Amino acid sequence: LTVVIEVPNDKVGLVIGRGGTTIKELETMTGARVQVTPDSLWQGRVQNRPIQLSGYQQQVEYCKTLIAQKVGVEVAALASQQEFTAATATGGANNTG
Repeated sequence: LTVVIEVPNDKVGLVIGRGGTTIKELETMTGARVQVTPDSLWQGRVQNRPIQLSGYQQQVEYCKTLIAQKVGVEVAALASQQEFTAATATGGANNTG
């Protein structure tokens, strides 16, 4: 299962964490894969930032719940109609910050 959620652009750092530590924790805790649209593709935009989650449905749902808690919104508020694009997808391991 692969879904796209979105978080407020100013809260993306809470999902990524310093040097990608939060993404790594989310992936370890839930088993889902988390990919954030890179800054390089989002410069100058203020819209909510798409984040792609993939894994089994239970993993993805758990991950959505944890992300909602981190950014302080209801899970339903993460719903996204946006396309996820990542020319250079940044997962936990190759994200620097």
